Amino acid sequence: MVPPDLGGYFIAIIATLAVLVKTFFLMQKKLALFTKRTENIGHKLLREKIEDYIIIAYTIYVLRED
Repeated sequence: MVPPDLGGYFIAIIATLAVLVKTFFLMQKKLALFTKRTENIGHKLLREKIEDYIIIAYTIYVLRED
Protein backbone atom coordinates (compact mmCIF):
# COMPACT_ATOMS: atom_id res chain seq x y z
CA MET A 1 0.00 0.00 0.00
CA VAL A 2 1.42 3.36 -1.09
CA PRO A 3 0.83 6.38 1.17
CA PRO A 4 -1.12 9.18 -0.48
CA ASP A 5 0.74 12.17 -1.82
CA LEU A 6 0.38 14.66 1.01
CA GLY A 7 2.20 17.41 -0.90
CA GLY A 8 -0.85 18.18 -3.03
CA TYR A 9 -3.13 18.29 0.01
CA PHE A 10 -0.68 20.54 1.82
CA ILE A 11 -0.53 22.98 -1.11
CA ALA A 12 -4.34 22.98 -1.37
CA ILE A 13 -4.69 23.70 2.35
CA ILE A 14 -2.14 26.55 2.20
CA ALA A 15 -3.86 28.04 -0.87
CA THR A 16 -7.26 27.85 0.84
CA LEU A 17 -5.89 29.54 3.96
CA ALA A 18 -4.31 32.27 1.84
CA VAL A 19 -7.64 32.96 0.12
CA LEU A 20 -9.46 33.04 3.46
CA VAL A 21 -6.93 35.46 4.97
CA LYS A 22 -7.08 37.71 1.90
CA THR A 23 -10.88 37.67 1.98
CA PHE A 24 -10.87 38.49 5.70
CA PHE A 25 -8.60 41.51 5.21
CA LEU A 26 -10.64 42.67 2.22
CA MET A 27 -13.82 42.47 4.31
CA GLN A 28 -12.13 44.43 7.10
CA LYS A 29 -11.09 47.11 4.63
CA LYS A 30 -14.60 47.37 3.16
CA LEU A 31 -16.10 47.55 6.65
CA ALA A 32 -13.68 50.34 7.58
CA LEU A 33 -14.56 52.29 4.44
CA PHE A 34 -18.28 51.82 5.09
CA THR A 35 -17.87 52.97 8.69
CA LYS A 36 -15.87 56.00 7.61
CA ARG A 37 -18.45 56.88 4.95
CA THR A 38 -21.23 56.53 7.51
CA GLU A 39 -19.37 58.78 9.97
CA ASN A 40 -18.84 61.36 7.23
CA ILE A 41 -22.57 61.35 6.46
CA GLY A 42 -23.33 61.75 10.18
CA HIS A 43 -20.90 64.66 10.50
CA LYS A 44 -22.39 66.32 7.42
CA LEU A 45 -25.92 66.02 8.81
CA LEU A 46 -24.79 67.39 12.17
CA ARG A 47 -22.99 70.29 10.50
CA GLU A 48 -26.10 71.12 8.45
CA LYS A 49 -28.25 71.03 11.59
CA ILE A 50 -25.84 73.38 13.42
CA GLU A 51 -25.82 75.74 10.42
CA ASP A 52 -29.62 75.79 10.49
CA TYR A 53 -29.59 76.71 14.19
CA ILE A 54 -27.05 79.47 13.57
CA ILE A 55 -29.21 80.94 10.79
CA ILE A 56 -32.31 80.83 13.01
CA ALA A 57 -30.46 82.37 15.97
CA TYR A 58 -29.00 85.15 13.80
CA THR A 59 -32.42 85.88 12.29
CA ILE A 60 -33.96 86.18 15.76
CA TYR A 61 -31.08 88.44 16.84
CA VAL A 62 -31.54 90.72 13.83
CA LEU A 63 -35.32 90.88 14.24
CA ARG A 64 -34.96 91.66 17.94
CA GLU A 65 -32.85 94.74 17.29
CA ASP A 66 -35.46 96.26 14.98
